[in-house]
Amino acid sequence: MAQCGIPFDKPANLLIPAEGGTWREGIVFHPTLGHSAGHMSISIRSRGEEAIFSGDVMHNPIQVCRPEWNSTFCLDAASARSSRHGLLNYAADLRCDALHRAFPADIGGAGEAGRGRIRMAVRSSRAMTLP
Repeated sequence: MAQCGIPFDKPANLLIPAEGGTWREGIVFHPTLGHSAGHMSISIRSRGEEAIFSGDVMHNPIQVCRPEWNSTFCLDAASARSSRHGLLNYAADLRCDALHRAFPADIGGAGEAGRGRIRMAVRSSRAMTLP
């Protein structure tokens, strides 16, 4: 861990703000409740680019098109829906990459907002558009 420049030998260096927020320069925790209590997504900014790692906000690529759809894994359905909408809007507004651990490798990419729609361009040259 010494290679990353953050000394993890001190407990204070491991504390993550419970309400979300900036942890270190360029690393922000975003509350994305619903899947589990205290769930957070993490955005990382470097060299003028940003990516957000969704964690378990979504479990299936269809939830990009239908963020209102929950899976059986959502602890709090209303919060899960709100978190998905918020994460997708965040990615679209900032045109940052949204990366999802539960998706196949070719799903993910930059978001773009416009006229009440969110468009996610995916690596396989397919596109999903939210109504």
